Amino acid sequence: MSGGGQSLEPSNNKRFGFTLAEVLITLGIIGVVAALTLPTLISKYKKHVLAVQTQSTISILENGFRQMMANDGVDSLLDTEAFKNTYSNENPAGCQGYDVDEKIFSDVNECKTFVAEMNKYFNIVHGYLSSEINYGINNNNKWSQEWGFVLNNGAFVYFSLHSNYYLDSINNCDKIKSKGGNLCNIVGYLDIDVNGNKSPNINGYDVHGEAWLGVDGKIYPFYGKDSALFECAGNCDLNNTDFYWRNDERYCGVQGEPLKNNKEYDGHCLARMMENGWKIDY
Repeated sequence: MSGGGQSLEPSNNKRFGFTLAEVLITLGIIGVVAALTLPTLISKYKKHVLAVQTQSTISILENGFRQMMANDGVDSLLDTEAFKNTYSNENPAGCQGYDVDEKIFSDVNECKTFVAEMNKYFNIVHGYLSSEINYGINNNNKWSQEWGFVLNNGAFVYFSLHSNYYLDSINNCDKIKSKGGNLCNIVGYLDIDVNGNKSPNINGYDVHGEAWLGVDGKIYPFYGKDSALFECAGNCDLNNTDFYWRNDERYCGVQGEPLKNNKEYDGHCLARMMENGWKIDY
């Protein structure tokens, strides 16, 4: 029809849709992609959570020790009220049993002072003899020797306290610092399980074996840069010393590559995690 009237010719505009078969195929493709990517995403998320928990636990400990020294007006943990009266070469003097109700190591007066001071800064939830607990690697190893406690964030911290074992490092502090090191003297070392008895309880993820506790209140992981220079008393080159994890894959694999078998690395991946910006990239 011509003129001003409406056309009676059929419209060429058509409405299109998907057939049932096309919808099912699309959903199938989405399902396959999800099945392939979700495990990787979940694994990355779990690693991120454990890295954050590790960073948080280290921060709690370092902040507590820093506040302890500030309140006592000293520059070394060895001079604080917590450590100066309870210190021995091997462990806090006579700390043998913790009374959860009393929140003290009840059998030695010196240890009462130590734990009372620790409670001021760390809100200890429970204390244990290491032989009484089952925190540790793969849920079947027990921490041995000395003692430990549980923080209010659920992390378990195991202490082995000793000092003056590395006199060369103490005497060569200037040399260590000239090479960029910060660790010259220690109070002892720590083992940490950042989420207590929760899974995965695997070395290098939530269980971190052996990190130095410096007299400055900072925590230095074994086989990290500071630890390497401390171990060699400044008499080594970081590019080739076996004390540094980057030079020996036994300590946490190869930079930029996943671990071949995490059971081989004995919990020494904390240095790699910290140096890589608190990321579990292995």
